[in-house]
Amino acid sequence: MQKQKLRNPVKFIQRATTLLAATTLAAGATLVAGASPASAASITFSTSSGDGWGQIVVLRDGKHAGYMYWNADPIPELGWPGDAFNVTDGLDDGYGIEGHLDSGTVHRIATTRGHSSPYESPWTTGNIPEGESVLLSVCYVKGTSSTCSKTLVGHA
Repeated sequence: MQKQKLRNPVKFIQRATTLLAATTLAAGATLVAGASPASAASITFSTSSGDGWGQIVVLRDGKHAGYMYWNADPIPELGWPGDAFNVTDGLDDGYGIEGHLDSGTVHRIATTRGHSSPYESPWTTGNIPEGESVLLSVCYVKGTSSTCSKTLVGHA
């Protein structure tokens, strides 16, 4: 076998160093990226609704973390007002639950921020024109971060 002479040994060393650095960087990024999802909590949402009501349940790693409940009409025997929603935080994990209601006329928020779990927010209420669509969503919140559900459509 005949030895080949390198045309430019300095250029070869520079390219080899660049390739080694890029490979090391890529491997490090893969390790960091691979570690992140394993340490992050899995947040999922489950929705259910009917004529004039809706609920979005928040699950963290399969455990019940909280929920948002919407009620279009009052239920006097339970003391629940109409055109109202509230949120509940049932998991003592440092996160809160924040519910949002949007319609053509209003934007309202109910939250458990600043309260220790377990905590149920007061009802957030106010008249919404009968039959008007409402868009409901709930977020799992801490500081400035949030993970939010898809929108559940209901009506007043």
